[in-house]
Amino acid sequence: MDFITDLPISLGFDFILVVVNQLSKMAHFIACRKSISTEQTAQLIFRERVMKPPSPVIMKDKSEYEVDAILDLKIFQKKLYYLFAWKGYDINEHS
Repeated sequence: MDFITDLPISLGFDFILVVVNQLSKMAHFIACRKSISTEQTAQLIFRERVMKPPSPVIMKDKSEYEVDAILDLKIFQKKLYYLFAWKGYDINEHS
């Protein structure tokens, strides 16, 4: 995470927050203001959802399930894991 600073004001922003996803190596550039606090920075990162879920893989001849919500995510041994709430299933069947 880093900031690009002292930029001319554009649409009310004069800083760019740069966050690199270590798994995908994708860089995310988020516009912000110079007066941003630590708490606001954390909220901005989570609001912009830097760690977005991957695109779905379409597989033929497989059952389909609809995701109701992503409840949690974690990185374990450099792999990203999600906890899903499946639409129409009990809380005990989340995976």
